[in-house]
Amino acid sequence: MIDIEGTWIPLQFISKTKKNKIKISIDNWNQNKKNDILLILKNRFILKSPLQEIKISPLQEISIKTEHFNSVLLGSDTDRLIEQINKLNQLQKSLPNLLINTKVKIVDLKDPGKPELKIEKILNSEK
Repeated sequence: MIDIEGTWIPLQFISKTKKNKIKISIDNWNQNKKNDILLILKNRFILKSPLQEIKISPLQEISIKTEHFNSVLLGSDTDRLIEQINKLNQLQKSLPNLLINTKVKIVDLKDPGKPELKIEKILNSEK
């Protein structure tokens, strides 16, 4: 667990009542990504879809999971995090009209100027 300043706190020091209120998980915590994680956490409220998870890959690439998107790839170029969050919001506004009977699995925003979507068709029985 981390606090709002991005400082790592081992779960053993967190009370059970606070553990139940944890809404965002961070996979593969890395001290080198502390400032990036902190930037995402502090700007999570501008996301149109609630942030659920931040993941750091073994290659130090960041991805997030929101209520609306299963995986949003942000990459390792963290100078563009705010631009990527804004692009994600733009996509969320336009996607429901464009993608009928589909589910967005991955949004690649490593280059926010050229977002890529990986989708799957939803079968009628899954509705």
